[in-house]
Amino acid sequence: MNSDDSCSFCGRPAAEAPTRLTARGATICAGCVDLAREVLELEAREPISQKPPRPPGEPRPGWLACAFCGRDQQAVRKLVAGPNGAICDDCLAGAAA
Repeated sequence: MNSDDSCSFCGRPAAEAPTRLTARGATICAGCVDLAREVLELEAREPISQKPPRPPGEPRPGWLACAFCGRDQQAVRKLVAGPNGAICDDCLAGAAA
């Protein structure tokens, strides 16, 4: 995970991209929250039948778990993954718009 002063998804520093969510050592900026919500909305309208590819090499521990609440992919409806973590639909729903 990135340090608390940068987004765990895009890596931009908090000075460039205000933080929207912080939990369990992960942060996500307002722009990435909006993009993750858009991904979930697009998937709801046009479901994708194939599974997304995994990152190259060995998956990092917890890669398929929400970096904010800790629930794994089996315990949530949807996960949106960034390069350094994932966020579930429930945590996105809890983020202030």
